[in-house]
Amino acid sequence: REFDHFSARNMKVETEALIEAAGIKNIVFDFTRTEFMDSTGVGILLGRYKRMNFIGGAVYTWHVSTRIRRMLEVAGVTRLITELE
Repeated sequence: REFDHFSARNMKVETEALIEAAGIKNIVFDFTRTEFMDSTGVGILLGRYKRMNFIGGAVYTWHVSTRIRRMLEVAGVTRLITELE
């Protein structure tokens, strides 16, 4: 429900492990149940974007609420990460 400082450490470690272990090239962040995201969450998205871009992959978002979409727009994330419909 929250993509913030407290959940960011786990998210970073888990995504990095999956990328390494399974050779993942694309990541979809599903925001269906996400009610809150802070700048740390934005940082995680940008970090995964940089990582995937480096290895020739991509990052996508899915089911982004209006509130979170606005935050991503202000941060410039929507110019880098595609939102799936």
